[in-house]
Amino acid sequence: MPCWLADCYSIIGENEKAIELLEYSTRRGFINFPFLNEYDPLLENIREDPRFKKLMERVKHEWENFEV
Repeated sequence: MPCWLADCYSIIGENEKAIELLEYSTRRGFINFPFLNEYDPLLENIREDPRFKKLMERVKHEWENFEV
């Protein structure tokens, strides 16, 4: 749910809140790096934000090192 809310905040230009919700969502285990970084069109407004890029570095690392 926080990821969906992040989409909504991104659409209306509330970048701070969108990134805050993405951080919350990823801390809770939503680490689908390709989706967040590239495929979710609703996050397009925040992809150039340095905070988003930093978050994606962490998420990418978790995505690549995930073990079942």
